[in-house]
Amino acid sequence: MIDVVNAVYLFFQHSPKRQRFLERVLAVSAPDMKKKQKLTGLCKTRWVERHTCYETFYEMYTLICECLEAILAPHDYPEMYTGWPN
Repeated sequence: MIDVVNAVYLFFQHSPKRQRFLERVLAVSAPDMKKKQKLTGLCKTRWVERHTCYETFYEMYTLICECLEAILAPHDYPEMYTGWPN
């Protein structure tokens, strides 16, 4: 599980375009979730920070899945791409 959470974090962290698209999915699908805009990484030395990372991932899990599905099949999610630069 730790590897999956870290891989998903790195997937979005290493690409500003993917990070902006995740923020777009958050804005469209969950406009009430204003405070969470991005995933947090796993800290190797601070266990309390890991708890924060897991908590953020858990809260955003359905939105992360929706974002990944929208990346794979953009024709199924036209509302995510309306006004989005290619």
